[in-house]
Amino acid sequence: MNKITVLMPVFNSEMYISQAISSILAQTFKDFYFYILDDCSTDASTKIIRKFMQVDARIQLFSNNGNLGILQSRQKLVNLVETDFFAWMDSDDIASPERLQLQLERISENKEYGGVSGAMKIIDTNRVSEPPLNSDKIKAHLFVQNVMSNMAMIRISALKKSGFSFATFPSKSASDYGMWAALNEVSTLINLPCVTNYYRHHAGQESQANAENQRLSAKEVCAENFKKLGVDVPEPLVTSIRLFPQDRVSKSEAKQVLCLYLTAIKINNRVKKYHPAYFRTVLADSYRRHCRVFGLKGVFIFIKNFGVCEFLKGDLFGWSFVKYCRKRY
Repeated sequence: MNKITVLMPVFNSEMYISQAISSILAQTFKDFYFYILDDCSTDASTKIIRKFMQVDARIQLFSNNGNLGILQSRQKLVNLVETDFFAWMDSDDIASPERLQLQLERISENKEYGGVSGAMKIIDTNRVSEPPLNSDKIKAHLFVQNVMSNMAMIRISALKKSGFSFATFPSKSASDYGMWAALNEVSTLINLPCVTNYYRHHAGQESQANAENQRLSAKEVCAENFKKLGVDVPEPLVTSIRLFPQDRVSKSEAKQVLCLYLTAIKINNRVKKYHPAYFRTVLADSYRRHCRVFGLKGVFIFIKNFGVCEFLKGDLFGWSFVKYCRKRY
């Protein structure tokens, strides 16, 4: 079986880094390089890493001369990879013991597989993510949302083919979604039906500290996906192309976004870049949040444009969708 490289960027992670490193060293799959890049931490992170290096030669520590941030650090790590596959590891998460073995076995099955992730369990809770497992569903979902865990294994040749670079990623955040969107253009992506990563919520992590930037960047990636399909999203509508729970939209914006969604569905029905049925369902599900601005009228707008079948699907369906629209903002 192929040797792989595990990549872990680090910045001020002294509270959690021991658990992260230990979970990689305890993997059932043993044949890997473990590259850790410290982005000028000011806490005890580097000291902890060096202690692990004394007992495990697979760890190699690299350090930035100045604080470069997560995007530049990730790209520096990717540039070091000489193996066919690499696996991301966050310095505040915990990998399940068989994570690397399961991901490597799966990605090795087909040269078209560009990346493999799995379900995540939120540490200290009973919450477990349920990502789509069907590759066509994954492809469709990635058009408007990220359904892949960052704790994944990537085929380096697929990433190079995609042309994606963390260093030149135009948005401020959501680079993981940008990477998956790029890989989605050139390869098949897979999710494993088991927990491969234990994810930690805390105030210091990127997704918590830059929540607003994360949302905006995700919308920018989404708008770029529309563009690649042949649907240009006007700049004023980028913030409305996809809505998060706390987002609001005007009726005018909601009507314009509906036109963009229906145009995308029409084009895809012709070119079949995405599985037509899955693609329609994904866009219908995404548009539900827009419908709330219309009140109960939003239910009829939804059914008129997406049909009764879509009305009865999804997490927010049927009567629950009616009640949702009744609480218009």
